[in-house]
Amino acid sequence: MVERCIGIYSGMFVVNCVGRSEGLALLWKSPFDVTIYSYTLGHIDCLVQHDEKRWRFTGFYGHPETQLRHSSCALLRRLSRVPELHGIPWLVRGDFNEISFDNEKFGGNRRPAAQTRAFRDTRDCGLQNLHGSGDLFTWVNRRSPEHIILFERLDRFVATFEWRLLYPVAKAQSLDFYHADHRPILLELGKTNDQLVHRGHVFCFEPHWVTEEECKDIVELGWQKLNISLTLQDHILSCKQALQTWAGNRFRNLPRQLKHKRMQLHNLKTRDKWMDNVQQINSLEKEIEILAHKEEMYWRQCSRISWLAHGDRNSKYFHSCASIRKDKSHIWGLVSSHGDWCTEKAQMNAIIEDYFTNLFASNNPTLEDRRHILDCEEPVIDEHMNSILNASFSAAEIKTALFDMHPDKAPWSDGMSFFFYQKFWNSVVGEVIEAVQRILNDGQPLDAWNDIIVTLILKIKSPMTMKDFGHISLCNVCYKIVARALKNRLRPILKQTVDAFQSAFIQDRLISDNICRAQNQLLMNS
Repeated sequence: MVERCIGIYSGMFVVNCVGRSEGLALLWKSPFDVTIYSYTLGHIDCLVQHDEKRWRFTGFYGHPETQLRHSSCALLRRLSRVPELHGIPWLVRGDFNEISFDNEKFGGNRRPAAQTRAFRDTRDCGLQNLHGSGDLFTWVNRRSPEHIILFERLDRFVATFEWRLLYPVAKAQSLDFYHADHRPILLELGKTNDQLVHRGHVFCFEPHWVTEEECKDIVELGWQKLNISLTLQDHILSCKQALQTWAGNRFRNLPRQLKHKRMQLHNLKTRDKWMDNVQQINSLEKEIEILAHKEEMYWRQCSRISWLAHGDRNSKYFHSCASIRKDKSHIWGLVSSHGDWCTEKAQMNAIIEDYFTNLFASNNPTLEDRRHILDCEEPVIDEHMNSILNASFSAAEIKTALFDMHPDKAPWSDGMSFFFYQKFWNSVVGEVIEAVQRILNDGQPLDAWNDIIVTLILKIKSPMTMKDFGHISLCNVCYKIVARALKNRLRPILKQTVDAFQSAFIQDRLISDNICRAQNQLLMNS
């Protein structure tokens, strides 16, 4: 096989086999420039130069004998600790001869938990699975029907966070195999971070803007509070345009500013310059502290990590969460209703549109049909409850509904998050309360606020059909305030109106309550 490849590839490195087993080969083509760093019977380690990017690649082979597989784990750990290669983006392609979890095997006996855990522990050096498509199982024992057929995921690409930043849309695709027991895996690098064609910037109010004293003045000026003829939508649009112009000039290239300030500080902290520039050094350190705080707040919002309080300058962690989240949420293709795998954007758009058209289709029930259903239910709302529900909504209830919301939840298309309304409540209170009360108290239609953005979230790791996605709706803040105010109004009477056997979604009730009731009933009857 190696002889047939001579002339096709521009470079080749071979580790000779022992008898008729083992043996490794690494082949590459231009424009990849490869420098071999180390090798054994179980690996080939090299440095790759490609498109002005320098990274590390390791081809790995786990020992086929279970009792000797610990030596492969030790080898991978040693490779992760090579001082000369520390910090270089690292990609590993391996036939590890081991699985990570039980769901990576079908058929036969289960792997011992200690064995799979030992393999997972070897990747504590920052190596994570690359997003993939195709069949999960990459190996089959190809036995005859009278024997047990095993399917396992033994082959995979893993990479460090630095490498994933270098190729953010890289994906590994399992291909079909013929006359072999292992599937080939094709890695598509896609474009690097610098080559990606980014969509136009979508406005979103950033929490770190409020660290600037003039932000409040820009909001009040943009809100045009004195112009009483404007609707709430007009106020939002005017404020959005003012903030967009101000922030574009004020926070342009924040990472570049931070890097420039750090370089200045580094140059001043040399032994011969320090004493003469103490005041300038102190000033630069304060500026860097402020810029780092803004950068951290930005990446914290992008990462959607709401359980971790910012303040530890862990921007790399937030950046990692944001990048991995973006990689996981990318839709590589969808299976149509005819069973075809579609990767073109127009085709996927048509599949999504057809799915939601059918999902939200109505069979147009008649009034008699609806009455027939309602007549089967006994009224549970008495006059006192009805008077509570029909009472006018006060400004205090509307404010409570707004401040009940998490400030960093994803905003609507206008980019104004709950954080904006909560932070500048005193500036926007009149217009917001007026708009919400017109809907709740006066019955004004929700036409202006009823548009939503439907977002798809993954139910499984490698979705292929629309049923593999969950759906959440991104509504504007005014709509959510209306919904939350109604929820708060209903909450006190839910326990009286919802049957005790409905244990989910009611405060102070748990789904497990029904299980406890069933167990008690069984004990009583036994």
